Amino acid sequence: MSTPDCRTRILTALLLLGLPAALGCGREHSRDAATGQPRPVAVAPAPATAPVRSAPVVAPEPVVVEVVEPEPPVMAEPDEPENLLAAANAAAARGDCEKALEYVRRYRSERPDNIMLRIREAGLSNDCGRPQHAIDLLINLDANTRAMEPVTAELAAAYLMMNRPGKAAMTWELRFIVDDTAWDAAVHAASSWLEAGQYDTAQWWFEQARKAAPDSQEVEVLAIMFEPDED
Repeated sequence: MSTPDCRTRILTALLLLGLPAALGCGREHSRDAATGQPRPVAVAPAPATAPVRSAPVVAPEPVVVEVVEPEPPVMAEPDEPENLLAAANAAAARGDCEKALEYVRRYRSERPDNIMLRIREAGLSNDCGRPQHAIDLLINLDANTRAMEPVTAELAAAYLMMNRPGKAAMTWELRFIVDDTAWDAAVHAASSWLEAGQYDTAQWWFEQARKAAPDSQEVEVLAIMFEPDED
């Protein structure tokens, strides 16, 4: 027998001897009680693991935020005297002349001799359609004080509101008499006398205005109404 045939037989024998062992692979064995020979024991496959299911994703409820507008602060009454004039000016700026007049009156009660507060109250009285109150505030002042421009202006305005242009003219006359450089007072006096129907008196006051300020625009406008004789 040749060497290759011998090797072939040996390999065949080894394969035949290893077959029982190969048949037992993948099994567990136990011993037979009678023969003591191992016997195969079926191994139960591991139970399949159930797939883990994730919880459904739930969208969160939308959060509604309610925006509450803050309420405007409640303004306290300006009881302190130093706050009253500021409150009066603020009320006048928003067109509430009655409230402004109330504040000024309260403020002036703390300073009865303050002429500027008296003028301010008279002006607000005219704005509120109370010209008689403005007259009452100013008419009893001394002549020099009534000749002050703001006093004269408010007093004359009150008279005109009451359809008393002659009184308004005399108010302007007083100012010019006290201060003959106040040529604008002569212009107002002439205009008021014209409104009162007193042409001659108005023309006389126009001449006083023209002498004091011949080149002023107000005098030039007044000249058109009078057409004075240039001779």
